[in-house]
Amino acid sequence: MTELAQAQAHTAWDDLDLFGELEEKASRVAARPRTSRVVPRREDPITLAVVLPELWARASVRLGEDVGPLLERAGITKTERADPNRRIDLDVCERLWEVLAEHTADPAIGLRCASRLDIEAYGVFGLAVRSSTTVRECVDITNECLCLLHDASRIRLVEQGETSRLVYEFVGTERRMHLHSAALMIAATVELFRRLIVSQWSPIAVFFEGPAPADVSPYEAQLGVPVHFGADEHAIAFASGTLHEALLSGDRSLSAMYRARVSAILESRRKQQSESDETLLLARVRDTIGAALGNGEPSLEDVARSLALSSRTLQRRLRGAGITFQLLLDRTRQEMALSLLKSGVAVEDVPPLIGYADVSAYRRALKRWTSQGAR
Repeated sequence: MTELAQAQAHTAWDDLDLFGELEEKASRVAARPRTSRVVPRREDPITLAVVLPELWARASVRLGEDVGPLLERAGITKTERADPNRRIDLDVCERLWEVLAEHTADPAIGLRCASRLDIEAYGVFGLAVRSSTTVRECVDITNECLCLLHDASRIRLVEQGETSRLVYEFVGTERRMHLHSAALMIAATVELFRRLIVSQWSPIAVFFEGPAPADVSPYEAQLGVPVHFGADEHAIAFASGTLHEALLSGDRSLSAMYRARVSAILESRRKQQSESDETLLLARVRDTIGAALGNGEPSLEDVARSLALSSRTLQRRLRGAGITFQLLLDRTRQEMALSLLKSGVAVEDVPPLIGYADVSAYRRALKRWTSQGAR
């Protein structure tokens, strides 16, 4: 640890008048029952960029140790690791934490990762964070980067007079952040700010959701401030003036360059996600239409209801994908009809299978699809 880091680690947090207020709040938070959060429903699974579990594993083991078997045990294959654009399901990543804790016999494995991972390990994202000029800007750019690395993880800034909090949470889901993930993020933030904030800095207190582990001493030793478990949020409490503090590594030119790069990557990801969402929606609509055609022609309202969408929402999303419901219905019928005929189904037996009660209407459609009359 550098002399500067050592000096920062010994900052007298107990000299702050705010601490008594935070200590009292910690007791109240720990004592009161957990309140449920009202969050929007998330239909898709939560995923993380494959680089994250890879970094966690490498930071957990001895230098040079092969992390492949550990990732495989958690469910991350060699093929998935080889694809830089691969997304890994949150359940798999949380299973990895348990694998790493067992392998290292370290029940505070998130703290270990934080102490071994430099911000630069995150590539352009880490460089963007490190070049931020102030703490507030650092928090903003971190959230932009998190949008790319994790579907649900965000840092919420709560400003309340002289005391502020950084709350580490998931958005759009009822799921709560795993303790090891929260410990990694909080300990990494504390270490980063202790190294980079121009003035000597330390938080006032740290809060974790859920029951305390059997041994809390690793948390207290590494964070160097009072640590409270049983809170209703994972958070760092600090003096609000910190938000305006300058960072030693801040560089406006570099910050602008890296932030532009992050924005470009984010826009590209959004475009890919939008295209992926459109493809998935069209496939779901076609499957729903195909499953319903045996009972007659389904309406837009019927399909929307099956997909748990309103008719207007389905219509709008199809329009955004550049297609209408009627055209999608026609194409689905065409594919089914030609497939049935190719498989040997008699022409006269096809109409009811694709929702036509009127054989003449079917023949007109078949003629249009094949550019020749049915023989």
